[in-house]
Order: sequence, then C-alpha cells, then structure tokens
Amino acid sequence: TNIEISGATDLLAPAKLWQSHYRWHNDDGDEAGATWKANEDTPATIGLNQLIRLRFAIANKGSFISNSTAYQIEYGTATSTCASITGWLALPYNDTLAWRMSDSPNLVDGSPSTNVAGDLTDENINFKSGYLKDTSAQTAGLTLTADEFTELEYSIKATNLATDSNYCFRLTDNGNATAFYYAVYPLISVVGDDNIYLVGLDNNS
Repeated sequence: TNIEISGATDLLAPAKLWQSHYRWHNDDGDEAGATWKANEDTPATIGLNQLIRLRFAIANKGSFISNSTAYQIEYGTATSTCASITGWLALPYNDTLAWRMSDSPNLVDGSPSTNVAGDLTDENINFKSGYLKDTSAQTAGLTLTADEFTELEYSIKATNLATDSNYCFRLTDNGNATAFYYAVYPLISVVGDDNIYLVGLDNNS
C-alpha cells in the first residue's frame, strides 16, 4: 500500500566535518600578523628545517552536533593523488619522521584561534574558536554544531628525513577519519637544497 505524506520532508544527516580550506603562513608574526606564503587553497614550497605554519578551516556540514573531536594533523607522501595515500602519519615533536611539529616564538600551544579577516573563507554561519598548535599535533576536544565552523593552525617543518617529494596534509580525530570529508588537501613541495620547485595537484585529489 502506498502512503502519501503531505508537506516537505527534511532529511537529517549526521555530523560531517569538511576540511574545506587551507593556507600556508610564514612564521613572521602572531596569528593575525603573520604573512601568507601562498593564496588560499594553493600549494607552497619549502626547504628542509624551515618553519612554516599551516591553517585549516573545518565546517560541520551535517544536521547534528559533532562528537568531541581531537584534531590531529597528519601527513603523507603524494605519489599520485592525496586521496590515494594510505600511510598517513601524525607529526611528532622530534626528528624521527619527515615532518614534525616545531615550536614557534609567535604562537602559544593550545591558545584559542580567532576568525582572522581575509584569511580563510567562512564555510558556515557561526565561528567557534579552534586552537593554535606548535608542540603537539593534537588539539583538545572540540564540538561543532550544524551551523558552526572553526580554524586550526599548526607550526611545522620538514626534517632532514624529508625527500624531494610532494606532501599532503589532513586532519583526523586522533587518527580516525570517519567523520571527515576532504574537499581539499594542503599540499607542499620539499627539496633538500636551494633549488625549490612547485608541483600542484588537483584540490579534490
């Protein structure tokens, strides 16, 4: 038997954390004062052991509040596309991997972030403070309602273990990517000498 339901029906979706935008910053000022190394959602270049800051925008595009999420920065080597990477690694606070967290004189680890004008595009209605991180790859737990977005910034650098490669970055919930959708991946190219070059990948790759 067919049953007709009059009126509109709203389909409710679970919380979905969209990694929607990023920007590379130079470490030459505080959160609002640092200059941009590249435009929004644009790859950058870097040499070994050069501190750089990476800022993410995350928006909840679902219908419900998200779980408390410990945003962990991870990297992988891009052999073809960022989405095809299977070996994502959290950044340590030492030189044991190709990328590491790096203490910045311009940030205090765990400080709240602000919605810096003209930096990243707002992808939801209301801003909720995220975190600035330079000695730990993981934030404290943060929830986002269905109309909120946040921004998180990490101070990092490539160690002597990095190769002449292109590296992609993402955020997860302490290694769990189930609630995330990656509209864009931050991308950076690294070389071991002064001959720095840039290679771009498709933002949705």
